[in-house]
Amino acid sequence: MTAEMKMRPESWQAGGRKESNKADCSASDCTTAIPSNAMPYERHIPDAWELPLDLVDMPIWCAWKLVQKPGKPKPDKVPVSAADGLQGSKAWGGKKNPKPEFCTTAEKAIYYANQAKDITGVGIILMPGFGLIGGDLDGCCNSGTGAPTEQARRIIEAADTYTEVSPGLEGYRFIARGTFGGHTGNNRAEGVEFYEDGRFLTITGYHVEGTPHAIEERDLSELGAEYFDKASSDTKAGEVEPETGGGRGLEAFELPPHVRGWITDGVEQGTRSDRIFQCAKDLVRAGATEAEAVAILANPEHGISDKPLQERGGDIQGARQWVQRYAVAPARRDVEAEPDEFDDETGSTEAAGWPEPVGLDVDPPPPLPVEQWPAMLSDYAKAAAASTETPVELPAMLALSVVSSAVQRVLTVEVKPGYQEPCNIFTAVAMPPATRKSAEFKRAVSPLVEWEKRQRDRVEAEAARALAKREVLEARAKELRKKAAKAESDAEAESLAEQVAELEAELPEVPQPPRVWTSDVTTEHLATMMERQQQAMAVLSAEGGIFETMAGRYNQGVANIDLYLQGHAGDAVRVDRGSKPAVLLDNPRLTLGLAVQPDVLSSLSTKPGFRGRGLLGRVLFVLPQSQLGQRSGDGEPMSPFIEASYTQSVEALLEHGQADTETGGSVLRLSESAREAWRQFYRQVEAQLADGGRFEHCRDWAGKLPGAVARIAGLFHAAKYPQNPLQAAISADDMEAAISTGWALSEHALHAYGLMGADPDVEAARRLLRWIIRHGLERFTVRQAHQDHKSVFRRVDDVKPPLAVLVERGYLREVPPEKGKPGRPSPAYDVNPAAHG
Repeated sequence: MTAEMKMRPESWQAGGRKESNKADCSASDCTTAIPSNAMPYERHIPDAWELPLDLVDMPIWCAWKLVQKPGKPKPDKVPVSAADGLQGSKAWGGKKNPKPEFCTTAEKAIYYANQAKDITGVGIILMPGFGLIGGDLDGCCNSGTGAPTEQARRIIEAADTYTEVSPGLEGYRFIARGTFGGHTGNNRAEGVEFYEDGRFLTITGYHVEGTPHAIEERDLSELGAEYFDKASSDTKAGEVEPETGGGRGLEAFELPPHVRGWITDGVEQGTRSDRIFQCAKDLVRAGATEAEAVAILANPEHGISDKPLQERGGDIQGARQWVQRYAVAPARRDVEAEPDEFDDETGSTEAAGWPEPVGLDVDPPPPLPVEQWPAMLSDYAKAAAASTETPVELPAMLALSVVSSAVQRVLTVEVKPGYQEPCNIFTAVAMPPATRKSAEFKRAVSPLVEWEKRQRDRVEAEAARALAKREVLEARAKELRKKAAKAESDAEAESLAEQVAELEAELPEVPQPPRVWTSDVTTEHLATMMERQQQAMAVLSAEGGIFETMAGRYNQGVANIDLYLQGHAGDAVRVDRGSKPAVLLDNPRLTLGLAVQPDVLSSLSTKPGFRGRGLLGRVLFVLPQSQLGQRSGDGEPMSPFIEASYTQSVEALLEHGQADTETGGSVLRLSESAREAWRQFYRQVEAQLADGGRFEHCRDWAGKLPGAVARIAGLFHAAKYPQNPLQAAISADDMEAAISTGWALSEHALHAYGLMGADPDVEAARRLLRWIIRHGLERFTVRQAHQDHKSVFRRVDDVKPPLAVLVERGYLREVPPEKGKPGRPSPAYDVNPAAHG
C-alpha cells in the first residue's frame, strides 16, 4: 500500500468524530464507518458482514467488557466467553495456556454480545495454530487534525493488511497472517504493540479505508525488529549451527513422559505448533541451551520435527531456523519471565507447597454436534434454543424423540444381514428448574398434539354412528335373551339364541382415534394402549414421574419395567392375567422422551432393578450446561419458516408411520460407506469395554451404544426424507453425524452415571469448585460460601463437609486464623492456583 491510503483529517478526533462522513463524502473519501455520535470505549457490536470474511468463521471469537480498576487511567478490556459467560485471563488461559473452548465463531459471539447488556464489544484471541498476528498503534493521531502520525501511516502501509480503529478512537489495529520474527511486545515509548500467539484483541469493525478488507499473509520481521530488538543473548535466525557441537541430546533432560512422547512420536496435525512451543519450554526449564533445544526439536529422527520440516520444504537448516525463531527463542523469554517463587498478591508459592489437585470432573460434558444433524432438526433446535435461551441439546433431543414417536412403528434399520435395530429411542435430558423445559416440550410435541386432534375430529362422527348402531343391536339382543330365557320349548330357545348370535356378529367396532403418545400412564394400561394403537406408543413428558411409576408407585413398590425393556428391543409381549383380557404384542415399539431435573437422575440408582435389568443402559442421557444467570429475556422468536418446516416434516412422518405394517414394516438399509463407518465405530467402542477401558464402569450402557447410533442414523435419515424415507439408503453423512452424536452422548452418560452414584458431599464440592472458578476466587471465607449458596446449604455447618472434600482433593487449604483480632472470624481458605487452570 502507498500514500493512496486516504485519511480525511476531520475524520478523527481524540474524543470521537465531529460529524458523520456519510452525509458529505463517498465511500472512497471516508476514513472509516464510525457513527457520528461514537464515543471512546462505548458499547459497539459490529455486524458480521462488516468484518473480514476469512476472520469471521475462525473459532477464536469472544465478547469483552470494560472494567475500571482504581488507580488506572484507562479501563481494562476483559474478555468474556460467549459460551458460558466466564471472563478474564484465568478463564481463557492467558498466553501460557490459551483455551480454545473459551472461543466461538464471530456470529455466535456477536449474538451473545447483543443479548448481554453489560458487554461492550467483541474481539478475538490469537489462538495457536491459526497463524494470526496483530499490531496496536496507540495515541497516533496528530493533535487537532485527527490524522495519523507519520509513524502510524508508515507502519500501516508496511503491514498492508486489514486495519481498523481501536475502541478508544485514538489508535489503530491491524491483523495479518504471518510473523513478526519473534520481535513482539509493548514499546510504550513509541506507542507500538506487536503480538503473536496468546493475545486478546478487541475488534470494532471500524475499517480504515484504503487498507485491505482481508487478513493478508505478511512477514513483518523487519518491522518487528525496528521496534523490538531481541536481547543480545538471543540467537539470531540463520545463526544456528548445523550441529550441536557436542551438545546434549534428548536423553540428558528430565521431561514429563507425555512431552518426551510428543518429541519422539509427534502429535496430531492440528496441535503441532503449540506442542512444539510447549516442548521447547520444557526443554529450557530442564536446562537445555537454545542450541541444544533446537537440535532436539529439529532432528529429522523425531516425530515432532515433521511440522518445521514441512514449513521449510524439507530443508533441515531451514527447519532449525524455524524452530529457533518460532519456538525456542520465545519459549526462553517466557521461561525467564516466569515468577521465580512467589505470587505477587498472596505471597504463597504457585508450584511449591500445593499438591496436584485430584479431579472432580466439574467441567460439563461436551455439547452435542447438532450442527451436523439434518437441516430440519438442526435448524429447529438452534432456533428454539435462541428463542427461549436454553441449551440447544434440550430442543434437539425432544425433537429427535418426536421423530422416533412418529416412525417407530414402521421403520427398522438393517445394520447388516441378520442384525436389525428398530427406530425407537429412550432419551432423558436433565436440567435444573426454571430452564424452560416445559416451554420447549410444548413446542416440540405440538405437531403430535395437532395431528391427534385432527384424527379425533375425523373419527368423531363415524364413531358416533357406530356407537348408536351398536347400542341398538345390543338392546335388541338383550330383549331376545330375555325371551329365550322364558321360551316354552327348547326349539324356540335355540332359535332365539341364534338370532342373538347373528345380532352380536353384526355389532360394529367403534373406531378409536389414532394415538401416538401419552405422558402419565401405568405400565399395565400402557400395554393395553399399545395393543389398541398397532403395538406402538410414546411416553413423552417434561417431568420424571414415569420413573416412579415404573418403580411401583401404583404397584405396592414392586418395579414393573418388563414392558419398557421389551418395547425398546421390539421383543414379543404376552400378558395373561385372569381378571383382564390378554394382551398380545408381536412387535412392540416404545419411545421414551423425558426432560427431567438432575435430582431425578440422582435417584435412579436406588430404584430396584433399573440398572441390573438393563433399563438405564437403554436411556440416552443428556446433561446440557445450564444458562441460568446468563439469559437476557430477549430471545429472538423462531422463524415461522423453520417452525413450519418442522411441523410439516413431523406430520409427513406421522402419516408414513400409520401405514399398513402387515408386510413387516419398512427396512432402511445402510450404504456401504455408512456400514463401514458403523463397523469401525463398533470396534472402537468394543475396545473400551475391556477392563481398564473408558466404559469399564458403564458397560450396560456402552454395550448398547453401537445399536443406539444405528437407530439415531435411521432417525436422521427419516428427518431428511420425511415424505418417503425409503427413497435412499442411509448415507455415510448421516451415519457420521450419528457417530459424532454417539461419542458426545457417551460423555454425557459417564457424567450421568457419576451423578447417579455420586457422594452428596462430592457433588456439593463440585458446585463450590464451579463457584470458585466462575468468580476467580483466590481466597474466601466459609461465611461467603454459605451466603452465596443459601438455597443449597441451609446452615453454615452444611458447607463444611464439601469444603473438607476440596481440601482433601488439594483444591483448598485452610488459612491459619490471625491472632489478636477481636471477635470470631469466619474460617478462610486459600485456593490452589491450579484450580483456575
